[in-house]
Amino acid sequence: MNDRDSLSELFGIVSDYTAQRHLPFTASALPYIQERFGMNCDVYFRRRLSVCRMLIDLHLPISAELLDILLAAALSHSLPGDHVPPDYMEIINHLFSGEPRIAEVLSTLRQSDYADISYYSRLINNRYALIIRLTERGVLVEKLYEWPASDARRYIR
Repeated sequence: MNDRDSLSELFGIVSDYTAQRHLPFTASALPYIQERFGMNCDVYFRRRLSVCRMLIDLHLPISAELLDILLAAALSHSLPGDHVPPDYMEIINHLFSGEPRIAEVLSTLRQSDYADISYYSRLINNRYALIIRLTERGVLVEKLYEWPASDARRYIR
């Protein structure tokens, strides 16, 4: 399977799950992210979809409404730096009908100054942001096994 197929497969997994579970916020996020970045932004798109796939695979014991918020936020955060529009939060508020929990998660995740101890306090106080950040690390651990040993050691340092 080539990289393009695996990206399409990830998109299909998340898209099918979203349709089966009737997740309206995630359903809104998928076409927005695909239209804005599409299959041409492989690294970004694959990372977002991989996080969603892992969240789906975890079978978290939460309601469909909360899972929808979690998946929509996981898809919508961490836009590539040169692609973040100045009115990003306005777009997000419009896309998700002003759902404050999604905006709060995205705001927390965007303020990721790892040297700032207050970032960790905000992260701990927002369980959705924390779950997404930890899931991102889980996806990265999966990817470390695919990297050459020298690259993995360099990243870990």
